[in-house]
Amino acid sequence: QRRVHGGGQQTEQTNMDTVVVSVMEELRALLDQIGVSNEEKISCVEALQQEVKMVCTRHTSTQRARKQNLVEHVETLTAKIAECHRRLGQVAETTVIHQTLSQEVATRTEELRMLQEKEAARRQVLNDKLTQLDEVCSSLGYDKHNQEVDRENLSTDNLKQVDDKIFALSREKAQKLEQAKSVAREIVSLWTVLGMNRSECTQQEEQIWLLSDRLPVTEQGMQGLVDMKQALVAEKLQRETTLREHTGRIVALWDRLKVQEAERSLFFSKTNGIGRSAIIACEQELNRLEALKGAMLKQLVLEVREKILVIWEELHFSEGERKQTFGDFFIEADLATDQLLDSHEAFLKTLEGKQLSLRPVLKLIARREEIVAQKDEQDRQRADSTRLLSRNENRDPGRLLREEKIRNMIEKELPKVTEKLLAAISSWEQTSCETLTYDGKVLKEVLESDIATEKQRKEAEKTRKEKEKQAKKAAEVNGGVVSEPHGLGTPGAAAKKFKAAASLVVALTPNKNSEKAARSSLTRPQSAVPSGSSCAGTERPSTAPPRRKSNTTDMSAPGAPARSILSAIPVPSAPANFVTLQKVQSPVPKGLLDRSFTSPCVSVTDSQ
Repeated sequence: QRRVHGGGQQTEQTNMDTVVVSVMEELRALLDQIGVSNEEKISCVEALQQEVKMVCTRHTSTQRARKQNLVEHVETLTAKIAECHRRLGQVAETTVIHQTLSQEVATRTEELRMLQEKEAARRQVLNDKLTQLDEVCSSLGYDKHNQEVDRENLSTDNLKQVDDKIFALSREKAQKLEQAKSVAREIVSLWTVLGMNRSECTQQEEQIWLLSDRLPVTEQGMQGLVDMKQALVAEKLQRETTLREHTGRIVALWDRLKVQEAERSLFFSKTNGIGRSAIIACEQELNRLEALKGAMLKQLVLEVREKILVIWEELHFSEGERKQTFGDFFIEADLATDQLLDSHEAFLKTLEGKQLSLRPVLKLIARREEIVAQKDEQDRQRADSTRLLSRNENRDPGRLLREEKIRNMIEKELPKVTEKLLAAISSWEQTSCETLTYDGKVLKEVLESDIATEKQRKEAEKTRKEKEKQAKKAAEVNGGVVSEPHGLGTPGAAAKKFKAAASLVVALTPNKNSEKAARSSLTRPQSAVPSGSSCAGTERPSTAPPRRKSNTTDMSAPGAPARSILSAIPVPSAPANFVTLQKVQSPVPKGLLDRSFTSPCVSVTDSQ
């Protein structure tokens, strides 16, 4: 190729030289024919040479410029190709040029075309993704995500980053849409409860009804849904409060006016829910009941007064306390007003609270009064000296034992109940900051006075028993004679004790004859008592105390006389109105020797 190329250049050079020589020869011939001088001939040849040189130089310059243009064009194409590779995220290949400039331009141009087509396809993909990203961002109310995307970067990495952003935002949108639907469900539920008419909904509210995917998921839209729900919740609470208040007032008026249960059930069956219709129905019922109450004010006031009277009686309010605590009670019922009825109801409520707080105290008061009543009843019965001498068939042998049990119970329970009552009163007074009264008297002072009186009675009883004990010892020393002030007490008291002993003898004697003998001994005069009997308390030796007879007579011997179980009782000098008991001449009752008896007057042992 070099030889051919070099041969071509040599041929061109030969042709150029031939042309120049031919022209020069022709020019010399013309100059010779013209007859110019040698100087002029040399000048003309030199001018021709200069012009030929200028023509050659011009043509050379033109081709040199053409070459330069081709080189620059190749460099431009190379730069564009490199830029396309950069945008596509590719590395440009470095190639060694072994072609002419025209061929290089054609190759670069084709390569650039292919890259531009690929870039256009990538750009279309990127634009589609950016459009999708714009939609997601717009639905979420975001703007900054699009600014973070390089729209000129068409690399696969950039496209992947855009896909990741779209996926993340789509997932966030789905989560927020689910939250929006959850809030929308609550709103629809509240609308249903509140009785909202769907036909009156706006377009936005219709989307909420449908739980559409077009629900707003922007921060502002979500906040709007939350605010709507909170407003509905507040409306629901307000309506519930209003209905609760109306219902409470209605029920209270129904109770006051004694409305039938059927009428109440009918009203509630027509006012279900918390819609506006229910509120309107309650307001209408209230107005009707208020009008009816106005016509029945006097009757209602009287009914409240009856309840107040019952509680006053239970709490033992005195007349003065009643007037002092609630003077409106004594206003004429014909002058009844709403204010008077309200004051009565308010006082009744306060009084019921006091009644409730005094329940423990009232129980203790009732228990104490019950015990005191039993004590008074026992004292009244014991005052009857004939209660143990009943001759009819309804005779009660266990009466003494029951009386003793009741007396022991009273002695134990009464102080305990009184102590508990005083503690309960103190606790109540400290809590309520009020002094507890009972029938106009301070209950605590009354109880303390009763305690002091009972203490004095017990001390007097103790003193009396000590005197009786001393008298008994003196009687044993003097041979069984008991002086009237110290032994069995007054004649009346001695008679009571002997009658009780006689009743015990009767109870232990199943034989009717023995029973008659025992009772007949009560009616015998003192002169009928044998002088040797231990009941004749008037015999006294002049020198020494008589020797006491043994009470160990063999009662089991056949035909042995039964000793009187009263023979061991010292007997004072019998007054005119006093009777003594003689020995009971009767067989020993069966089982007498197997039992032991104890009474205030008689003591029987197995040996006796």
